[in-house]
Amino acid sequence: MQMTQSDRIVPAERMLEGAGFEVRRPFPTPNLHAVGPFILLDHIGPRTVAPMKAVGAPTHPHAGLETITVLFEGGGRHKDSLGNLSITGPGEVQWMRAGKGIVHDEGPTEEIFQHGGRSHGVQLWLNMPGDHKHDDPDYRHLRVSDIPAITGAGVQISLIAGTHAGEIGPLETHSDPLLLAARLDAGAAYTFDLRPDHHHGVYLMTGAASLRAGEPAVQEGELALVASATASLTVTGGETGAHLIVFGGPPIEDTLVRYGPFVANSQAHMHDIIRAYQAGRFGAIPQD
Repeated sequence: MQMTQSDRIVPAERMLEGAGFEVRRPFPTPNLHAVGPFILLDHIGPRTVAPMKAVGAPTHPHAGLETITVLFEGGGRHKDSLGNLSITGPGEVQWMRAGKGIVHDEGPTEEIFQHGGRSHGVQLWLNMPGDHKHDDPDYRHLRVSDIPAITGAGVQISLIAGTHAGEIGPLETHSDPLLLAARLDAGAAYTFDLRPDHHHGVYLMTGAASLRAGEPAVQEGELALVASATASLTVTGGETGAHLIVFGGPPIEDTLVRYGPFVANSQAHMHDIIRAYQAGRFGAIPQD
């Protein structure tokens, strides 16, 4: 089943995050709260950062969600209140379960800060279903060797979460997501098998891609919401190729209450999260 006229294109909005770096964010917006279990998508770069100018997201808390950070260019540093310290390189992934509360710090590596360089990546947030929002926090760093690679004629795919083409992504969560990153050469086509009972999106990071014959291509910085009941989707790279992510999963039916970096199932639950953070129960990042 191919895409239908019920699909829609959502342009990303540009905004500042953290200590002042720009992101492109197609959701959440007043008109789009989520895509399946995913409740935020931030696209960072691609950009060249001058020496001593790179900034990140200094120490801040999260609760009730999971973050997935995928790096394509550059280097990233992660520290958290569990005592984790890791450096991420191109093709690698950071996954963090905030659960009942965690504090972390995200930023460029010392090399990128001192010497500058290219930076490109995405961060997505996953809603945690039901009582799993009370789970203990956790963190995992996925190396390139951990992530299945699927290749075809002019196509390279990294499967981060979910199942596709007989492979299983290494990221395991309670929300059953699909997340893969794909590079398509100009004119190269690939068919993604999707679960028709799930909600999906295709976000173009660079280049352009055709999702349906006779329709305008999806351009850089645009999110295509895949029509419901779609079981397969054929994507063709544009004149300069395409670098995109395909993601989705089952919508979480719980009430979604958001307040900055916190996600709760009710206003009372949100008040509990805020009180726990104010009382210092999220912990603190160890000093270097």
